[in-house]
Amino acid sequence: MPILRDKHSPETYIDFSVIKHDPRAGEGGYYTYQYVHNAKLIAEVQFGWTNMVMESFIPMLKEFPQPKWNGYFSHFEDNMEIKWLYEYKTAQYLLIFMDSGYLFTLKTSKEAIQVFGQQLEQELKLALPY
Repeated sequence: MPILRDKHSPETYIDFSVIKHDPRAGEGGYYTYQYVHNAKLIAEVQFGWTNMVMESFIPMLKEFPQPKWNGYFSHFEDNMEIKWLYEYKTAQYLLIFMDSGYLFTLKTSKEAIQVFGQQLEQELKLALPY
């Protein structure tokens, strides 16, 4: 399960699970993410995304940060948008996950975000098909 932890508070994290995934063009899958703050589950969101969204989301994470995103990942489906700010003093990124009226924040490194993207890509490869 891909997990992205807060650099200063490891008990604060977001994890991402693939429920089912159909890798064929024009298809997609069902996913869950959990936001945990100080070891307490704050929200669990189940949603569907098309492969078109995943094909943008995973490279955005794996090659983070890309100038083309200009600090903001959005897409045409309803769930999860991400904004980020770079903190020069610490060389960390403040990520703001926005979904269904919730705002979740994590402060983490570029490298941790890239690893999260690699883990998510691997999770998709191992996922159960429809």
